[in-house]
Amino acid sequence: MIRSHPTSVGRYRFCCLQIRDRRAALKAHEFSQQKISAQLQIKAAFRQRKKTESVSEHDRAVHDAELTLLEIEIEELEHGLREAQDLEADAIRELQVCEDAIEEIVTGSGIPFPELSEAEFQVLMDAEYQQKQARWVAAGIVAPRLGVPVDRIEALLEMPSDERQRILQLSHEIRYSFESDVQQVTRGIEQEAIGGAD
Repeated sequence: MIRSHPTSVGRYRFCCLQIRDRRAALKAHEFSQQKISAQLQIKAAFRQRKKTESVSEHDRAVHDAELTLLEIEIEELEHGLREAQDLEADAIRELQVCEDAIEEIVTGSGIPFPELSEAEFQVLMDAEYQQKQARWVAAGIVAPRLGVPVDRIEALLEMPSDERQRILQLSHEIRYSFESDVQQVTRGIEQEAIGGAD
């Protein structure tokens, strides 16, 4: 089974998507808090007006019930405001984690991702896709046919291209030399067999 190798390109792209989501969430929480705060101001004004209203004994029960309802609505809004503030704080923490992760990826890979143009980043994405395709070929075709463990094929794929090419060339030369030696030995055995028959 092929192993999973998250690349720096893939990790960077994932973090960028997470940052986009966190920023969108922050904006949504900001709007939510503004809306709730405005609703609280309106409800508080209504409550103050209710408290200063003069009502007859006949309307007292309805008046008190409306005031109680306002108190409950204000309490619900205050609870919603606290929740929105907590969600905003969570989004800020998550955003910081993603930004720290991007800094770590850039430092670890040595690739200045934030400075890359869209075309340059696409080149890296294409290279990553080709690498994944190579891994699937290694796991499903090359390793079974050669009888070589998948991890050894993958280790070869992970090497820098110039080093990988050098090893492949050396392997080809060794195999060619080995095949030539086998052919020479085979011809020698055949000649000895012919000479012995004479």
